[in-house]
Amino acid sequence: MSPIELNKNNWVLSGNVTFHEILFLMIKTKNHNWDESITLDMSQVQNIDTSLLGLLFEWKRQANQKKYSFNITNVPNNLIKLAKLYGVKEFL
Repeated sequence: MSPIELNKNNWVLSGNVTFHEILFLMIKTKNHNWDESITLDMSQVQNIDTSLLGLLFEWKRQANQKKYSFNITNVPNNLIKLAKLYGVKEFL
């Protein structure tokens, strides 16, 4: 099963999202047609590491570049804790 489902403007991230999955996720979304804002549902995410923060910021950068928003829902508590630790919680 893929760690991401891309349903036009609704993306669902699931399972482990660590350094090992980041390259796959970047490749999978690289050529996404940003023709509208994206909502990312993280309710099915299990294990994460700090590399996920970098990926989320990259997706937000891509959306901003196209003048769209990138919204994240159901952010896991462990990601919120990491974001607080690095002083970037307000960007989630």
